Amino acid sequence: ASLGSLKEDGRQTQLSCDLNEIDIPLYFDYLPVSLPVDVTEGTANGTLQVSFSPEEEKGSKLKIQFSVTASKLTVESRNSKLNISVPTAKFEGSFEPFSQSLAIQSLLLREPSLSSDGVITRDTMANLAPLVQRPGPDDPLHQVIPSISIKLLIADGGSIVIRKKGKKEPVRIWHSLQLSIKNFTNTPTSPDRENATFRLSGEHLASSAFFTWQGQFNRQNRPSGNLQLNSMPASVVAPFLAKNSKDIKGTSDLTGLLSLSLSENKDKPFDYTLK
Repeated sequence: ASLGSLKEDGRQTQLSCDLNEIDIPLYFDYLPVSLPVDVTEGTANGTLQVSFSPEEEKGSKLKIQFSVTASKLTVESRNSKLNISVPTAKFEGSFEPFSQSLAIQSLLLREPSLSSDGVITRDTMANLAPLVQRPGPDDPLHQVIPSISIKLLIADGGSIVIRKKGKKEPVRIWHSLQLSIKNFTNTPTSPDRENATFRLSGEHLASSAFFTWQGQFNRQNRPSGNLQLNSMPASVVAPFLAKNSKDIKGTSDLTGLLSLSLSENKDKPFDYTLK
């Protein structure tokens, strides 16, 4: 670490710190921010710059800027039902401890793999919900969950692997996933919020199916946009159309406006509308 020189007025102090092969799980609980996930693997390299500026407005006097590359990163939901493994992840942004504000300028994920051992439950998604929408001021979690903004997120070459509980062989795999998100914030009702958009595409490993879904997040951070699904086995699509999968054969193409929200039913993670 090195202490930077003071500005001419002698009021600002800067401290720079290099990170070299830091064991992320060892220090994750000491971060000045609380997140509803656990980091079980990963090392970090990069730089931190801590600055204290008394002349800044309240909440912004202390700022931690970071540029970090994480390797062999594994993040789990608190109930260990959902995890994501990322060979390489790059983060750039800043954190203001006094205002509990985490601003990520860019988040780049190389070949992330999202996996679930069994059915993804509503409880699992509800535990992760504060990442998507920060609890209100009257909620005790408001004091520990930071406001999060992401200027740009790109996930390249990703996959989703779903397994039956207790089984090693996956029952469904989506691969070649490409995800981009712009101007996201978990405080979507903020008056200065920019239009938050997303684009997601991928391919089904066991068939020739592929899809594209792109749109925007509304004021409740519910994603909604145009879905184009091509060459999908009709038996997979049938349940979403209130049909018996045994009565339908062949492949199907599907287009429409798909919207998702957290389900009120404890037996399923999402509610959806498709028009």
